[in-house]
Amino acid sequence: MKVWQLSAVLSCGEITIFEKYCSGVDTIELGRTEVDQHIVRAALGESKLQYHVTSQHYLRLMPEPEFLKEIGIETVEILSVLEAYEKFGGDAITEVVDYGSFNLRR
Repeated sequence: MKVWQLSAVLSCGEITIFEKYCSGVDTIELGRTEVDQHIVRAALGESKLQYHVTSQHYLRLMPEPEFLKEIGIETVEILSVLEAYEKFGGDAITEVVDYGSFNLRR
């Protein structure tokens, strides 16, 4: 996982975790640098973020709104951010932050 990806994921209300593990890191200058996996796992392990896997095979941060539930789309699995990272990777969890969801069938 790159510095900018870890920053983006933890910017969802948990930037203090990023600062704890990457204090002083210039995300503009070093954003494309890979973060040591021990640091990634430690930082994501402290996060309270949860990812939702839907019945339509999308990864999301939020549970489905009512209008989607009414047409049969529901959460089939809830994962911690660390579990989602280990199962689907840094690109997937970052895309959820950037675009709202990630198609798991890609």
